[in-house]
Amino acid sequence: MLGTEPINYEKHLEGVSRSFAFCIAQLDEPLKQQISLLYLLCRVLDSVEDYQFKDKKIQFQQMDEFESFFELHQELEDGKVPQKRRNQMIRWAQKFPRDLPRAEADLVKSTYKLIADYYALPLSAQTHFKQVIFEMSEGMQKYLLKNHNLKDLHDLNDYCYYVAGVVGVGLSRLLTDIENDFEFTTDIQKYAVGFGLYLQKINILKDQKEDEADGRYLVPNRDEVFISLLENAHEAFDFLESVPLNQKRFRVFCGWSLFIGLASLPYIYESYEKNNTSKISRLATKRLISKVEAHIDDPVKLRSLFESYIKPVKELRCYAL
Repeated sequence: MLGTEPINYEKHLEGVSRSFAFCIAQLDEPLKQQISLLYLLCRVLDSVEDYQFKDKKIQFQQMDEFESFFELHQELEDGKVPQKRRNQMIRWAQKFPRDLPRAEADLVKSTYKLIADYYALPLSAQTHFKQVIFEMSEGMQKYLLKNHNLKDLHDLNDYCYYVAGVVGVGLSRLLTDIENDFEFTTDIQKYAVGFGLYLQKINILKDQKEDEADGRYLVPNRDEVFISLLENAHEAFDFLESVPLNQKRFRVFCGWSLFIGLASLPYIYESYEKNNTSKISRLATKRLISKVEAHIDDPVKLRSLFESYIKPVKELRCYAL
């Protein structure tokens, strides 16, 4: 494990997102642990954003204090976070509402261990992590001030950039640290952001009714979101194609997320329209991931597979606008 404080990444990932845990498990080291850690840190920040604090000022203070945990380089003792700072992180975790779901509460309590692992990373990886966390926190605070009431598609794209697009950029930069044939260009940045927006919009559409019951209005126009998501899906595939063929496990990690999302969209659409719990079956998912892995290093077959799965999404009723 990274750092000096043992933490079970797989257990926490399974607790907060089984689907993402499944995809991360396909990665090789060092990306497996680095991406696991980055995702878990982002989920901690997500918990600050999602749950109701008695005083919104405390919520903003929690975000600011979380950012401060990534600026302790001058205080490290033999490369380790000093005990007084760990105690501060423990007290920070105790300020969360008591109604946090068990898995998220356990993750928040482990923040001081995650931060210790962050400082055990190579400096270049630390830089990438810090950029993601700071930009994500900035965007979350911006939309907390708006009470998560998104007015139009521009608002939605902006919000999705802060909570997911920046993660796509972070993953790309981590890959550049270990792969000489992968250069972080302007195009790669665009595709990485599009990948993040694509995945986030799927989640937002899936959770729309639940979010709105909690007072979070993230879908200004469902049809427009579907149409914009289609554009993001093509950017996500462009990102997948840009990853060198020799990085097979990273391509599988991206490919599974991309194709499972595509295959789920018709069910998400039907579930909302018919107010049921329609979703892709485990058998269909198993067959899909086998196809993706079989074609992941064959660009022609992979593109053909992409076209076959995006076609049903294009044919959804919303595209008749």
